[in-house]
Amino acid sequence: MLRARDIQDIMAGPMAFSYVWGEFFELVEAVSSGDVSAIQEEWSDVWCCGAVAIYGRTGWNIPAPFAQPAFEKFRARLDVWQEIFSDAGIPFDRRALVEGGNYNKPHKVRRALELGRQYAGRGD
Repeated sequence: MLRARDIQDIMAGPMAFSYVWGEFFELVEAVSSGDVSAIQEEWSDVWCCGAVAIYGRTGWNIPAPFAQPAFEKFRARLDVWQEIFSDAGIPFDRRALVEGGNYNKPHKVRRALELGRQYAGRGD
C-alpha cells in the first residue's frame, strides 16, 4: 500500500495543511456538482496531500489507501514539468512546485519558473 513518504518523495517537499484544505474544498465543489469522476479525483487528492501534510508535520509514515490515482497523476506531471523547465533553459527542481503541480494553470507555471530560476541562481 502507498504510504506518505512514498508520496512526498515525488512532491516539492512538506505540504502545508492550507493546501490540503484547498483540495478538500475542491472535493466539496465536486460533491456539490454531482460529478462522480471529479469526486473520485478530488477524494484521491485529499488523501494524497493529507498524508504528505501529516508526514511532514509528525514524521508518521501513514498509509494512504485512496491516494494511488492522485499519486500516479502527480508522478506523470513531473515529466511535463521537466519539459517545461527544459524549454525555459532552467534545471528542473521539484521544490519549485510549491504552488502545486497543475501545469494547466498559468500562475502555477509562472511561479514555478520564477522559483526554478532562483534555485538555479539566475534572477532573470
